[in-house]
Amino acid sequence: NYGLAGEYITHMDAIHGVNLTHGDLDGNRLATFMIYMSDVGWGGHTVFPDLQISVKPKKGAALFWYNLHHDGTIDYRMRHAACPVIVGTKWVLNKWLHEAGQELRYRPPCLCHLNDTRERYYL
Repeated sequence: NYGLAGEYITHMDAIHGVNLTHGDLDGNRLATFMIYMSDVGWGGHTVFPDLQISVKPKKGAALFWYNLHHDGTIDYRMRHAACPVIVGTKWVLNKWLHEAGQELRYRPPCLCHLNDTRERYYL
């Protein structure tokens, strides 16, 4: 949520130093899917300075972009920012798609006897 004067400075969604071969189990943020959940009275654009693209928030609209090249290196052209909200409020929903699945990100529950009705605890 970005309220009045809310903004997000220029940044990358991909994270430097993330590597599947070095124990980062789900890898880097391969792509970003961002949904605008509200209209904004004035301001709040999402801008990609290197691409000279500015997108005005519109409720129900979505943006999708890849953060990595095909070889897994970061695509620095995808640097972006959220401009300040001048009038209104801005709500967005982000979903980051990672290089690998999340099945290894969280540990499985402890193995307990099948007849055990107690709560399961995670490691």
